[in-house]
Amino acid sequence: SEGIAEGATEATRRLLLLQGRRRFGEPTPETEAAVRAIADRGRLERMAERIFDATGWDDLLATA
Repeated sequence: SEGIAEGATEATRRLLLLQGRRRFGEPTPETEAAVRAIADRGRLERMAERIFDATGWDDLLATA
């Protein structure tokens, strides 16, 4: 069960980075590391919901 949850979280991170690159351009290495460090799948999902409203990577990362 824990492995499945971690796999789903990783898939959400990958999708968020893919969508973010399309919307905002290539993230800095620091920004990409910050996204990859997020372990809260709920937060990642909230970020994915905001992808079209956020003004850039920093704004997106400010999603709580």
